[in-house]
Amino acid sequence: MRKLSTIPFWVVFLVTVVAQKNQIYTGIRPLCGADNRQVNCSTFAPVDGIAVGINLDIDRKDSITEFNNRLQPWSNSPAAYGLFAKIAGSVEVDFEKDRYNIGFQLDTFIRTLRGKNALMVVSCDPWAGFQNVTDKAISEFADKMAEINSYGIPVLVRTAHEMNAPWYIYGQQPTAYIAFHRKIVNAVRAKTQFTKFLFAPNIGTSYPWSTGGYNYTISPTSPDYPLLDTNGDGKLTAEDDPYTPFYPGDE
Repeated sequence: MRKLSTIPFWVVFLVTVVAQKNQIYTGIRPLCGADNRQVNCSTFAPVDGIAVGINLDIDRKDSITEFNNRLQPWSNSPAAYGLFAKIAGSVEVDFEKDRYNIGFQLDTFIRTLRGKNALMVVSCDPWAGFQNVTDKAISEFADKMAEINSYGIPVLVRTAHEMNAPWYIYGQQPTAYIAFHRKIVNAVRAKTQFTKFLFAPNIGTSYPWSTGGYNYTISPTSPDYPLLDTNGDGKLTAEDDPYTPFYPGDE
């Protein structure tokens, strides 16, 4: 996800936009109570307006508590908080610890978010490649989502975010991505009630990013190349659809 700096130390992302009344929702209260009319409980989306969430600035070792303290008294706490999960032979849920040398752990998030009526947005990313994701790891990931739900915290999962771009090891591999996504969905749905899924490609501006020198640009000899060549002209260009080949289906 590209960072959008608006005030020091934090990064804002929009979880859902339903712009009927131009309202902005921060903390969702209550999320899915019997009398709640603000949130669609089948999607966690606000009925009207925008739900605003954050990815913390982990380079500065920020925390949920410190962020919320800075936000007061101008606003309620955010409606969602982002977290990253690396999945391969096992699953490790943290703020990309190896990449940033930061130790914000899942249990810290759970302790902080309990009772705040906020969502957790978890990015489930196969940083060692799709081929190295084991069934054991997928089962562990589903267990962790069930653990989060058990504390009353709903979850939105992004599988292999920005999968249509060539800068991650799992990028531009639609067949493998769709199979991965469906395995995650089936495993998580079998163990949870309050976990939903987001389709999270990168915005198609400058697609297919073939001149950027990225390491994982798809080869014209790849079996997936014709899938990305949506207009059938034999080339992958900005005229091709950057989203549909990766879409795993409404189900």
